[in-house]
Formats: sequence, C-alpha cells, structure tokens
Amino acid sequence: MGKLLLIDRGYQDLAYWEKLTTAGGFFIARGKCDLDPTVRKAWVKGRRTARWEGYRLQDLLRWLPRRRLDLMVQWPRPEGRSLRLRMVLIWNPANKQFTTLVTNVTRRVLTARQVADVYRLRWQIELIFKEWKSFANLHEFTSANPALVEGLIWASLAAAALKRSLAHACQRTHEGVAVSTQIAAMCGMHILRDVLRCARNHFRNLLRVLDHVFRYLCNNATRAHPERDRVKGRLRAGLAYVGARA
Repeated sequence: MGKLLLIDRGYQDLAYWEKLTTAGGFFIARGKCDLDPTVRKAWVKGRRTARWEGYRLQDLLRWLPRRRLDLMVQWPRPEGRSLRLRMVLIWNPANKQFTTLVTNVTRRVLTARQVADVYRLRWQIELIFKEWKSFANLHEFTSANPALVEGLIWASLAAAALKRSLAHACQRTHEGVAVSTQIAAMCGMHILRDVLRCARNHFRNLLRVLDHVFRYLCNNATRAHPERDRVKGRLRAGLAYVGARA
C-alpha cells in the first residue's frame, strides 16, 4: 500500500497486474506493442472523445492521432472477470510507433504527461546497476570459490549502499544542497575510510567523522545542474529527494 511499482515491458503480465490492483498496490508498466484490449474511454488533450470507444486497440492504431493519448481499457479475465486499467500512448516519431504505458493510477492523481515523466524514473534503476559495476567493484571476480565470490558481491553491495546512504544523509542535513549519488559513489576512498575506521573503534567520535564526510560531499559531490533537474530531470514529476536521516 502507498507504493508505486515501475515495471519493464519484459515483465508484462495481466495476471500480475490484476493481483497488484486487487491488493491495493499501484504500478506503471511498459507494455509491448501487441497489447490488444478493448478501449472503453478515450481522452485527447484532456478532452473526452467517443469515436474510438468500444473498439479493440490493434484495430485503432493506424487511425489514432500521433500524440499523447489517455485511454481506459479492458481485458477479459477467467471466470467472467474483467481487468480495467488505464493506458497512456505516447507517439515516438523516431521509430514511428506508440510507446505504451499501462497503469492503475487514476487521472485524478497523475495526468498522462505525469505518468510518462514518472515512468522515466525507472532509468535510475539502470543507472544504479552501472554505478555498482563501475564504482563498487561489482564485476567479474578472479575466483572459482563460490563462498568467496558471494562474500565479495555482498561487500560490493554494502559499500555501494553505504555511499548512497551517506549522500542522502548529507543532503537531508544540509538543506539546499543537491548531492550527486554518482559522484558520491566515485568518492568512496575519501568518504568510507574514516567511517570504517570509526566502526572498528566502536563508533567513537561518529558525529565528528560524519561532519567531515558531509563537508567533503558538500564541497566535492554536488549536482551540477539542480535547477535543470526540476525542469527536465528526475525532479520534474514533483518528487523530493529522500534518504536516511542523520
């Protein structure tokens, strides 16, 4: 409850979407081009249009206007049930086809544009995988010992999580400072050394160590264009930075 799941099109599954909706969860999923529900309601630029209602989507694609469309669609389900969800179609002039987003978030909560903007946040998942491989040493290990490799994987993930937590904690304690988690990940040797030494000493002088780490991040790891992020970056959907409270 109260969570929004972003799903790649590789995990397209009507049964799963139905379970999420029944359980009270929310999602935005990228759909494949072969989805073929029945269109129940349609909006273009916020205005209801009835001309496409009652038709199967695949029968309409060639006739739909090449712009952002907001649809209420329905699939038949077993035992006489039906699954009614919202579908946002976004015309992509580069490949001359629609990008399909399916969601159970209502139009009262998110506009069609906001649905598209929020789904773009899923790219952050790909970025964190890149961060783990590039700056947390999570790549091929030169060992055939499964236990050793598993330990190295967990050590890499723990280091990445700690660096990201420090970046978020710095931002939460220094209002107005936008810390780049990627730059913080690159600063591992400068921010983890004192923290780990403090942990080995039973966390004596922890506040002094954190103050030193936060000052380093404020001076060396701030985002280059925070205002741009609010206009066309990851903050354009109205979300705020979150993280551990120091």
